[in-house]
Amino acid sequence: MYLKFPAVQDDAVDKVSIKIYADLDDFEGGDIEAVVDGMDSGVTSGTYVVGRTSSDDAEVTVVDTETIGQNNNEVCGVIRITESSLNSLGDDETIELKLPKDFEWGSGMDNSKIELFGGFEGKTATITKKDGRDLTIELTGLGTSRTERGIVEITPVVDVDKDADYGEVEISVEGDDFDQVDVVVAEYADWDVTLEVIDDVPTVIAGHNEEELATFVIDENMAESLIDGRTIDLELPEGVKIHSIDIDKKDGNADLTGGRDSDDYNEASWTVNNDGKNATEWEITLEVSIAADFTGDIVAEISGSAGAEGELVLGKAVAPVTVEAEAVDTTLGTQTQELGDIVITEVEDEAIFDGKNIIVELPDGVEWDGTPDVEVIEGNLELDDNDIDTDDEILIIPVDSQSSKPSAIKISDIKVTIDRTVPYGPIKAKVKGEAFAENYDEDAEEDSENFDETKVAEVVVANLVTPVENKEGGFAEFTIGSPVYLADGSYKVADAAPYVKEGRTYVPIRYLANALGAEVDYANKVVTLTKGDTTVELTIGSNQLVVNGQVSTMDIAPEINNGRTMLPARFVAEAFGAKVGFVPAEKKVVISME
Repeated sequence: MYLKFPAVQDDAVDKVSIKIYADLDDFEGGDIEAVVDGMDSGVTSGTYVVGRTSSDDAEVTVVDTETIGQNNNEVCGVIRITESSLNSLGDDETIELKLPKDFEWGSGMDNSKIELFGGFEGKTATITKKDGRDLTIELTGLGTSRTERGIVEITPVVDVDKDADYGEVEISVEGDDFDQVDVVVAEYADWDVTLEVIDDVPTVIAGHNEEELATFVIDENMAESLIDGRTIDLELPEGVKIHSIDIDKKDGNADLTGGRDSDDYNEASWTVNNDGKNATEWEITLEVSIAADFTGDIVAEISGSAGAEGELVLGKAVAPVTVEAEAVDTTLGTQTQELGDIVITEVEDEAIFDGKNIIVELPDGVEWDGTPDVEVIEGNLELDDNDIDTDDEILIIPVDSQSSKPSAIKISDIKVTIDRTVPYGPIKAKVKGEAFAENYDEDAEEDSENFDETKVAEVVVANLVTPVENKEGGFAEFTIGSPVYLADGSYKVADAAPYVKEGRTYVPIRYLANALGAEVDYANKVVTLTKGDTTVELTIGSNQLVVNGQVSTMDIAPEINNGRTMLPARFVAEAFGAKVGFVPAEKKVVISME
């Protein structure tokens, strides 16, 4: 429809009333809009709603849904019934509501739970029937010449049977002048508490203070899910200290009182003050201090008597640096042995603190032979080159200025001395020092705010091997209870571990023969070992030892243990002329050929 009006003169009236009549036979319903184009008349242009129609005479909606539990007189979300257009409902209107199975109208459902607004204000609403699942409301004296649309708001109050299914609670609503509409007014849920992380889990740096963890939620599914007067307890792993706690209540009426435990740095506890009126939700964020040697997931264990239980990963701690080394083979009792380069790399800028020392510590018995070359090969970390020094097993690297770019330190031209007390196998260097621990205090006590200094990384810098590599048998070590043994200058793994019985050490036949460089044959419970012109025979269960036909008596006998033939190490080794020793402190049997 298009209407055109003549322009209004300046001295004309300020307002013009326009009444529009429209044929709505083919209109599908909704807002009727008039578009005004003022052209050059001074009239404000715009789009205006001048009417509203509906395919039905009322619109049924829910203002808000509620979460309810298994109680009587649970209050649900408000049902709003609005006239689709002026006077679309008659002078009298009957509204019928029906609850789903296992729900009934509660005793608290009375006329006070019905409110009339707009064109219905001041009119009468009466519950005329309340029978189990069925409810009838009569609206009377509404009139048929209202100047604004009428609104009815109904607050359902229901009883919940123990057999009701959890989930949406849907009520059917029907009137004289509008068809049945099904609306969801509530969510029926069990008493429960949701624990959930709502942020991305951050990566945090070991040795640093005030690292912020992911925010997590404690959320009651319904009011009183958390028991009034009881506690919610939180515990972080050892090595993660709670620095501060921020609690933001997002919804509800309950409160938490308490906080960080004064005695246990990694624990917090709150008492729940719950008035039972509304379900409550809190968002909680922790700032923590992390020990220099703590790496891995930071898991919060939540427990207590209030009803909240679970585990949440709030962060992942990584070491402030990574360490790489070129491991080389070394030997006992040799001075000025050269090692490969060691590279220490920051995981991010400012991971290493200034004004403090980086320490590279070798194991006991391994000493720095002179001061190696130390240089920054990446980034802009600055070292105090003049004070780099060694002290027996310790290399000291002072840090002069923190980096603004991730940096790498290279230690090269390394020379060490290894004494004869060092066990064979890998030699590891520890990377440690105050430069990696913002929270380090040399005077820290057990309950202090600070952590003790600890290593942040460990790396293999050398492998100590025996200089004897005689394929015919030279030097071997067996450790009681361990399948790992040393032979031919390298570590190997057996399929059975040595053990002690009646004061004698038993070793698996095949691995003892290999260590001695002997051939082995086994038949009819007779073990025959041959090396050069020496032949040794033993019989399972017999204490006779036959060496080149000469019989002698042992104080024990070979045996089968868990399917493996085990021989007495000393008698067999000495039969081939080897020397046998035992190191009690390390539980090691040492076999050396002359």
